[in-house]
This record gives sequence, structure tokens and C-alpha cells, in this order.
Amino acid sequence: MQNPTHSLQVFADDFVLVIKADINKSLVEDTQNAITQFSSWCSENELAISTEKTNYILFSKMVRSPKITWNGYKINRVKSFKYLGIHVDDRLNWLEHINKQGEKAIKMQPNLKRIAGGNWGISQIHRWTLYKTVIERILAHGSSASYLNPTFKMKRKFSSIQRPFLLHISGA
Repeated sequence: MQNPTHSLQVFADDFVLVIKADINKSLVEDTQNAITQFSSWCSENELAISTEKTNYILFSKMVRSPKITWNGYKINRVKSFKYLGIHVDDRLNWLEHINKQGEKAIKMQPNLKRIAGGNWGISQIHRWTLYKTVIERILAHGSSASYLNPTFKMKRKFSSIQRPFLLHISGA
């Protein structure tokens, strides 16, 4: 479903409707039209949409949120969402994604310590391999988006996440 004002991105059972509008009135109208089209397509193909899990995010400086509905159900506005493992926030600054990936990596640290031994007793090369294959991949997921224009805050967050792992790897 491609249109000058909206497009549909689908992967497996996840979908994203992307709507572009200059004013609130056309945003609501275009969104409702896109929802109607997609809803009709879903009905024709015997697919059901979970309106409870459906949200929208607004990339705008509008103070008042537009009222969006799906077959009479109010769709809630969120400040961030996760799509295909990438956390997107309404500022598009990628800090939300970095924070979530950092939380995921930090949760892995006790498991890695258990695998490597109480004091990371395995050799340094094996500790480095564990870091590269587990933690670095978690942190790198979706990093190309944030890499284009990294801020000081983003760089500092990456460093603070990596520091405990690197200290253990080096044996410091």
C-alpha cells in the first residue's frame, strides 16, 4: 500500500503505517483512510488486528495529540516503541534504543561470568571471544542508525555499558 501521504511496512505479524502530513486535520484524515484501507485488506485476507497492542507515535512538535481510532477503538499514543528489535522514540535520537540494548547486555553479564568461571577464570582470548560474540552483537544491533550522528551522551552511554565487560576481560 503505497501513497504519497502514507506507506505500509510489514514483516511477519508486525506492521507499521507511516503517515506524513503537514497539519493535524490532514494527519487524522490520512491516518483514518490508511487504517480503513488496511483494515479492509485484513478482513479480505481473514487477518485480525489486536487493537489492544496497537499504538501510534508522533514525530512532531504538536502539543495536542490527534485522536486516532481503529474500528471505534481509541489507539494510544506512545513515546517509544519496539519494531523488529529496534527501539524508536519520538525524538529519533536513538538514546532509548541504546539504553534498552545496554540493559539487555548488563543482564547477560552474570550469565557470562557463570560460563567463564567465578572470576572469569578462562583465558583472556576466550573472554574476548565471549564479549565479541555476545555483548558486542547486542550493542551493535541497530547501531548503524545511531552511528550516523552520535552525540556525546550516546558515546558516554556506550562506554558506560562496555566498561564492566572490558574490565573483566582485561583482568583489571
